[in-house]
Amino acid sequence: MHKSRIDERRTTVAGTRRRGAELEDAIHRAVLDQLDAHGYAGVTFEGVAAAAGTSKPVLYRRWPTKAELVFAALRTMIRQIVLAVPDTGTLSGDLSAALGAVRDHLDTFDRRTLLGLIVEVDERTADALRQMLFDVGARVVTPITQRAAERGELADMPLPDWLLAVPFDLARHDLLITGALPDERIEAIVTAVALPAWQNWAG
Repeated sequence: MHKSRIDERRTTVAGTRRRGAELEDAIHRAVLDQLDAHGYAGVTFEGVAAAAGTSKPVLYRRWPTKAELVFAALRTMIRQIVLAVPDTGTLSGDLSAALGAVRDHLDTFDRRTLLGLIVEVDERTADALRQMLFDVGARVVTPITQRAAERGELADMPLPDWLLAVPFDLARHDLLITGALPDERIEAIVTAVALPAWQNWAG
C-alpha cells in the first residue's frame, strides 16, 4: 500500500512535469522559496528539483553550481522589478513607483535572508551579489530619466551613475538595515533628495 502511494505520486509528478519557460519559472520560484525558508546553506539541488517537478541532472546541466542557480533566480527577480515600473506621467511618480516596486519584491524576501546570503557565500560571490543589487537601480532608472528628459522635467544630458543610484542606495539601506520602506519614506527620498539633486545637476 505504501509503495503504491509512492508510485502514484511519482506518476503524477512525471505526468505534470514542466518544460521550457514554465519549468524555468518554477525552478526560480523554488530557489527563492528555499532561500527565504532556509538561507543560502539550505538551498539544495535535490530540494529545488523536487519543488519544481524536475530532476537534479536537468538543473546541473543549466547551472553547474549552487551559486549560479541562486543568481539566476535573483536575476529573474530583478527583471520583474524592472517590468513592474509603470509610466505614471511624471518623474516623481515614476521614481516613487520604482522604489515601491523594489520594496514590494524585496519584501517577499526576508532581509535576514539577503544579509545571510552575503555572509554565507565566498567573497567573490558576495561582491557579485552586491553588484547585482546595485544593478537594480541602474536597470530601473534609465527609462525613468529618459522619459523625464522627453517630458522636459530633466535636461537632456547624462547624469552620473553614482547620482542616479542615490535613491536606490537609500531604499536598499532601509530595506536591508531597518527592514522597512514606508510610503512616506519613499516620498521623502524622491522629493527631498533625488529630484532636487538630479534637477540641480542637470541645470
